[in-house]
Amino acid sequence: VHARDVLDTATYHADIDSAVVDCRLVVGAGAGSGKRRKSAPYTPAELAMCLAGRRRPDGVAVVFGSEAAGLGDRELSRCHAHLVVEPSTFDRSLDVSHAVQIVCYEIYLRLHDDSGRRFHRPVDGAELDATVARMCRRIDELGAADEATEGFLFDLLSRAALSKSEAGRLAGLFDKLSGSARGRR
Repeated sequence: VHARDVLDTATYHADIDSAVVDCRLVVGAGAGSGKRRKSAPYTPAELAMCLAGRRRPDGVAVVFGSEAAGLGDRELSRCHAHLVVEPSTFDRSLDVSHAVQIVCYEIYLRLHDDSGRRFHRPVDGAELDATVARMCRRIDELGAADEATEGFLFDLLSRAALSKSEAGRLAGLFDKLSGSARGRR
């Protein structure tokens, strides 16, 4: 769906040699280990980080084998690195289409991370604790705190998955409310 341009611009090659002739990095994707497999395989996320750290991430090929046989020694000998997409403990391998999607999605996330489109990143535990503590201090100053307030706010805000700016704005609102109340006393 909506990928006609990908099909229209795809190139087809008779063998791996012609497919990767202009690539600076060739990564063979597959399960298992063997003498032709590289010693330290990448995970999809690690490969994505590696590509994001390159000045020019073009010229990279990720080679997937067939579902039945995977990559043979010939294909693996042309690869500079090895990639493993771990299947569940019940399956020996993933459908190749699923493995491709996982790898492509990890690369997409990493390469688009700093390109203007921002993905939602919830605050970490320490930032959430600091936000809740700041809000609880203000609630206490207003005389509205009880024993359950901190736990309630932590549970509520952790489910809300606040971004750093949202957490700052919310805590700032409590600062203003507390300051307004002090001014009226």
